[in-house]
Amino acid sequence: MDALLLTFKLIASTLLIVISVYSAIYFGQITRVEQQFGLKLPLVMKKVLGFLTMIPMAVSLVVLLVVLLEVFTY
Repeated sequence: MDALLLTFKLIASTLLIVISVYSAIYFGQITRVEQQFGLKLPLVMKKVLGFLTMIPMAVSLVVLLVVLLEVFTY
């Protein structure tokens, strides 16, 4: 039962990383569309969006490290 729970945690944390990478790619697309159509987002808004994009990536990496630590100590 513990192995099943650890497997679920590992899959869930990997899914978190995939979602955060998708979020970063999506933000990159917004920047590209902005350049393509000549739109200008305020610099402050770009910084906030960039920061908000990196939060899920950092959290998911921390979760993955904790799960991997739990797996290796099991």
